Order: sequence, then structure tokens, then C-alpha cells
Amino acid sequence: MESKQSSSHLIAPDYENNEYSLPSEEEHEGLNRLQTRQYLLRFTWKKEYTAPIHEKLKAGAKVIDVACDMGYWLLDMASKYPKSQFTGVDKVSIPHPSDLSSNANFEMGDAYCLPYEDGSLDFVRFSFSLAIFPAKDWTKSILPEALRILKPGGYIELQEFDCDMNNLVIQFLKANKMDTKLCSNMEKYLRETNFVSIDTIDVECNIWDGTYGKLALEDFITTYKLMMPYLSKFIGIEKDPYLNLLKKLEEEVKDYKSSHKLFRFIGRKPS
Repeated sequence: MESKQSSSHLIAPDYENNEYSLPSEEEHEGLNRLQTRQYLLRFTWKKEYTAPIHEKLKAGAKVIDVACDMGYWLLDMASKYPKSQFTGVDKVSIPHPSDLSSNANFEMGDAYCLPYEDGSLDFVRFSFSLAIFPAKDWTKSILPEALRILKPGGYIELQEFDCDMNNLVIQFLKANKMDTKLCSNMEKYLRETNFVSIDTIDVECNIWDGTYGKLALEDFITTYKLMMPYLSKFIGIEKDPYLNLLKKLEEEVKDYKSSHKLFRFIGRKPS
């Protein structure tokens, strides 16, 4: 029987010596929120993924990105690894570039019942799914389904922000039966689903200093603006008071030099 030991370690972004650059002000003006976030994530981690699959990707692997949204991670990966096949899966149909490379495609699918045969994929990726799947579904449906479609020895990787920064978001997620302690519980969920070689990496990201902090804070505040229809209703206030709260939040982030943690969780299907 294979070991189910896990490890956890903290890394820090190298802001000075980093092959992944941040967009210039001119470049940033032409980017949407998700493109900017992709720049930030690559800059933070200094790589697009953490699972030990580089050689497999170079040789040719089958990869899916679940709840992929606009698929910017997938498009970057398809360009970097032309011998691998990348598929973005989302429950809704989202417009994507018409000039896709031959090794990238998008299709509609449900994380509860993914349209793939048992043991057919090398790598399954989830990113920022905390607010998508209820707490009870992680070990009941989501992770078992990922395990099913992975080949023996295949990897899963999940990326999440820790939501501990804001009590309002925590209460909203709890009210919607989401796991507000997902980053603390994910290793346990992976073990319970029979993944092995489990690893957790977390990085502390500032959202107030320099170019990185400016872009990260912008992403942070924009996310709250997108959540306005739900959060304002949840706390019973109108648009203008809600936006005033965001202004106050932005000032406090700068005053207190706030940061947040970004996590990656990796697990392997037993061989």
C-alpha cells in the first residue's frame, strides 16, 4: 500500500529575480481582470503548475482545467507544451479565441460528471473553486470524479486563496454551505479520496506594495465589486454604501500593509 504522507511548506515570491514579468502600465490597460490575474499568479509562483509532471507534459499528456472560465492558464500551457493536449471544461459556454492552437480546446462539462473515461487523463487542475462547490461535495463528488478520470500515477492540482481576510465573505460562504476552511481541509479531503503523495505549498502575497501590490489590490477590489449583487443583498445595503465600504477596505489594506495566502494542493492517483 502506498504512503499517504503529506508535506506543507511556505515559499515567498522573488520580486527581484523572476523570469515571469508583470505587465507594464501600457500592457495592463489592454488586459481584462482574468488576464491580469494570470500575470500575477505566474509571477507569484514562477511557474504555471507545481505537480511533478514536466517531463510528461514535454512528451505528451492529456490535461483538463475544470471550471476554466476564459482559459488563460490553459492557453499559456498549450503554447509551452505543444505535444500535450489541453481541454478547458466549464459548465457554461464562454467565448474563446477563434485561432486556438491544435492542442487546446474548450467544452461544456460538469465537475460532478466529467465527460471522460476512467483512467484517461494525466493531469486535472482546479483553480479558485472555493465558492463554486458546497463543502459536502468535495469528498462526495468532486474529488472522487477527478480520481476516476485520472490515469494511475496521474496528478491533481488545486489552487485557492485563503478567505480568512474578510469576515463578510466568510459569513456569505457559510450561508451558502461552502467550506470556508477549504485551505485547511484540502489535505484531509485528498487523503479521504485516496490520493497519495499529497503536498501543500502556500505563499504570502502582499496586496499593497509596488507594481505587484497595486495589481493584486486592483484584482482584490474588482472581485468584491463583481460580488456586489450578492454581498450587498446579503448584508442588506444598497450600491453606494457598499462601494463606500470597498473604499474603506482599500484604505485599510494599504494602512495595515495587508497580505493574503495563496495555496497549491497536489495529489497523485495511486499507481
